[in-house]
Amino acid sequence: MGRTVAVVLGAAGVGKTSLVKRFVSGSFSAGYEPTLEDLYTKRVYVDGRDFSMEIIDTAGSEPFETMREMYIGVGDCLVVCYSIDSPVSFREARRILEAIWRVRKDSPPVYLVGTKSDLVDRRDISAVKGQELADEVGCLFSEASSFRGSHVDDVFYGLCKSLCAKKKKASCSFFLCRHF
Repeated sequence: MGRTVAVVLGAAGVGKTSLVKRFVSGSFSAGYEPTLEDLYTKRVYVDGRDFSMEIIDTAGSEPFETMREMYIGVGDCLVVCYSIDSPVSFREARRILEAIWRVRKDSPPVYLVGTKSDLVDRRDISAVKGQELADEVGCLFSEASSFRGSHVDDVFYGLCKSLCAKKKKASCSFFLCRHF
């Protein structure tokens, strides 16, 4: 079984932890507790292959921005989150994407996620705007609702499939991952 590391980045309060917990355990908690750093693991089967996905849930608050480049460097793939009801978090997502392309020359799979898609009455960022940003930087895009569980699995399985495709394109025999 292979191992891959996914790093989840975004501004504070956008729902990074909720997204990860919904994927890993199928649960949702409405309360907000700031994260310093948490590590989750889930076994994932993609294209007939089995591997362990380690997910690093990062802090979104300003004092931890200096650690961002370190997190960007350790991820085999990255998830960048913003909340559809927060223009500030969308601008932060753009800055994170720019940092990824500055720090990483190997073009890791990246998924831009508009979280809290169930909050349609509070929407400030359209899905079209999210897709345009993703197209601009060349990454995957989806909106997701951790509350409803919609499109959460799509994000992480989409990253796995991108890793598989990238590995096949590089003519290698297995994933872009470190082995146990």
